[in-house]
Amino acid sequence: MRRRTSFSGVLGLLAAIAVAASPARADASGTSPVPSGSLGTVTTAVERTLDQTVIVSIVLAGARVFGSAPPPLRGQGHFDLATGQGQVTMHGPSGTEKRIFLPAAVFLHEPATPAGVLPKGKTWISAGLTEYPTDVTAFSEFVAQVEGVNPGLLLEQVALGGVSAVSLGQRQVAGVPATEYLVNVDLKRAAATAGATIPGLRRAIGYQLVAAGGNSTKRGLVLQKIRVWVDGAGRAVQLQASPPGSGIGTTTLAMGRFGGGFRATTPARAEVVDIATLTPGGEQELIGGIDSDAA
Repeated sequence: MRRRTSFSGVLGLLAAIAVAASPARADASGTSPVPSGSLGTVTTAVERTLDQTVIVSIVLAGARVFGSAPPPLRGQGHFDLATGQGQVTMHGPSGTEKRIFLPAAVFLHEPATPAGVLPKGKTWISAGLTEYPTDVTAFSEFVAQVEGVNPGLLLEQVALGGVSAVSLGQRQVAGVPATEYLVNVDLKRAAATAGATIPGLRRAIGYQLVAAGGNSTKRGLVLQKIRVWVDGAGRAVQLQASPPGSGIGTTTLAMGRFGGGFRATTPARAEVVDIATLTPGGEQELIGGIDSDAA
């Protein structure tokens, strides 16, 4: 298996904004068996896509509440999935939200933050999977919500934790024929497979489990259903899922314009605050702000 850095969003990188890339995932022998059938087709397509640079069109369809659902939010992102870098811009009623992903960090800039939540001069929030936050629940929800639009997270979950897949037939994605697959992903298995080789990914999935009310130490499967569309070139061109614990409803990520170069631009250090340094109340207000915009 090729060597690749982990994509996973990790928050809280103010002290050291330059983060070393994580080594690639592999089992003890350095190789992993390739599944057969539909799961094998999807896994191969996902692995191929994880070596690409892509433009991503994003649609967030909020969960239905008391018979009504908010209008979907739309955005666009640019990702180098091989190096784990990405930038996303989301457009909502309150303005434009920005998210930046690094191999071991994620940054969030919201269009409007309640007065007094952030320290003066700070406009970006970061958080890190190398941290051990006091308020694990709030921290986990923040990670799950920010990572909800990261195609790298869903692709890695399928590659590491896919347990079954079924073909749902041909569909059109941006006018191109593609085969749709419904994949069952065991999140605990994905986290365990990442293991020590991709600690950021393992913790990102672990925080999803916490945010969803799960417990990675309990026995049994924790399944997430992810829809994957595979084109004639054998690439994953669209993903759809409801990330557990994110509170953002259903996320659809359409990927195209494969290839080219990309490097994420990080915010100035003076503009960033680590979410772990905020008060529990401040963390909760930020999380509430994401919810109100995205669900």
